[in-house]
Amino acid sequence: MLHFTCKFFSAGCADVISISFKDITGKSQHIFIDSGTEAAYDLLHPELLAIADRAEEIGLWVISHWDNDHICGIIKVLQDNDIRSRLPIKQVWFNANYRMPRNSGSTSGWTGLKEGALLRDMLQDELGIPAPIITTENPIIDELGLKFTILSPPPEIYREAISKMQTRFPLGAKEWDHQQRLEALLHLPSHLDRSLANRNSIAFLLEAGTYRMLLLADASPLDLVEQLQKLGYSPQRPLQVDWIKVPHHGSKRNISDALLALIETDQYVFTADASTRLKLPDKETIAHILCHPQRDFTRHIKLFFNHRNNKLDRIFDVDGQDVFERLNFSVHFPDPESNALIIHADA
Repeated sequence: MLHFTCKFFSAGCADVISISFKDITGKSQHIFIDSGTEAAYDLLHPELLAIADRAEEIGLWVISHWDNDHICGIIKVLQDNDIRSRLPIKQVWFNANYRMPRNSGSTSGWTGLKEGALLRDMLQDELGIPAPIITTENPIIDELGLKFTILSPPPEIYREAISKMQTRFPLGAKEWDHQQRLEALLHLPSHLDRSLANRNSIAFLLEAGTYRMLLLADASPLDLVEQLQKLGYSPQRPLQVDWIKVPHHGSKRNISDALLALIETDQYVFTADASTRLKLPDKETIAHILCHPQRDFTRHIKLFFNHRNNKLDRIFDVDGQDVFERLNFSVHFPDPESNALIIHADA
């Protein structure tokens, strides 16, 4: 039996995830998924030092795509000579095989092309760390005794993203929807995410024996639905998983009833802090999770957040005190003394 510890670090509206376990030989294995903004270095540093002090290594670091809230933390880590000299990183997945001058592009906000080029050059030219391109063209990958089924990006989206080198900017001002009732959010028009930067996200199903985790980065439901259907999943035969990392910090643009109909799970993880700047997670996303047409209401849904604050505490106030019983769900937050939401699992 394998025991997993999955950490979703409280890094603002950003992804910093680690998965640690002992393989069948008893060797400790560590996988990291994304690395947050530069500020996430303060979270990563003690975690990585502890691994280095035990003379262990990182078997795989997945950088899902080039947005700054996913790549800047690892850049700062690799610039730390103490960490770099003591902690081997065996392989990095990062789809950034484009060429651009380092002095072009912005280093602020959500733009990540310049930073992506810097990270790619550090990995390839300075450190010699293998960084293969990952797409659904080769959907099954076995690493560290685990099975990865790649769900995004499609090879044609990867090629288009690289050729256009699309810079990702915020979508502009949006209104909070936390003060609206869940049922009122179900029938609003949808505008699914078509950003090439997000559609270039590496998203995958991770399997250890019978235990299954869906890690969906910022992927678009357009591509996830297509790939899941290619793999033979349908509303009549959904993919059963133990939990899902909800894509793009719970953005309503990255979830759809069509996607939810293809996945069966009772546990949803949100990596977002309801910050004033991005206003994520969208409550509309939660409404679709709790009320989508294929849901079995006899099954209890758990919503996990990797932050706790007044905004998230009060997100269901408007829905009435009976909302948790009415829709059969509960909300879970990190331990107050922890800097991460931690999920333990046995496979």
